[in-house]
Amino acid sequence: MNYIFIALKAEADPLIRYFSLKEEKNLPNLRLFSGGNLRLIISAVGKERVLRSVDSVFSLYSPGLTDSFYNIGICGAPSDYSLNEIYLITSVQDNESGKVLELNVKTGSDLKTAELLTVNKPLTASNDRNITSLVDMEGVHIATALAERGFLDRLTLLKIVSDHLNPGAIKRDSVNRSISQKLDIIDKLLVK
Repeated sequence: MNYIFIALKAEADPLIRYFSLKEEKNLPNLRLFSGGNLRLIISAVGKERVLRSVDSVFSLYSPGLTDSFYNIGICGAPSDYSLNEIYLITSVQDNESGKVLELNVKTGSDLKTAELLTVNKPLTASNDRNITSLVDMEGVHIATALAERGFLDRLTLLKIVSDHLNPGAIKRDSVNRSISQKLDIIDKLLVK
């Protein structure tokens, strides 16, 4: 089974349509869509919501060591990164604690790679000029929760640059479009 964690409904919609996923009703504290070998979880933004989503998945489904996990979504980045470019994440760092987790990057991919910094509140170019990596608000929390369960080596993080540390520029339509344009790449990376 492939478990895909996504923070925003706008990020999830293109995947829901592309893979013809159906919402599973009556799940407490969890928005989950499934079909075939996919379960897509909309976790929302923030550490507590992400951890609650991961906990719910493990208590409801008891994933095994052959299952794969993904965090797919948008991110901010310094201006030297191209907008709408997709990156395979090699490591993720918690901005608050400084903790870094190295990820098991799949070989054979020709995707660009990058490091990811997870923050608790949106950064802007004006409030942090020292950022050199991609920036999101959930990646390290998913990685940490999976590491605690022995599944870190089964996690792939894919991030699409949505803005140059200008969170006010992010609109639902542009998020949908960014994800939609990368569906073929995402599909190829999923374990079949």
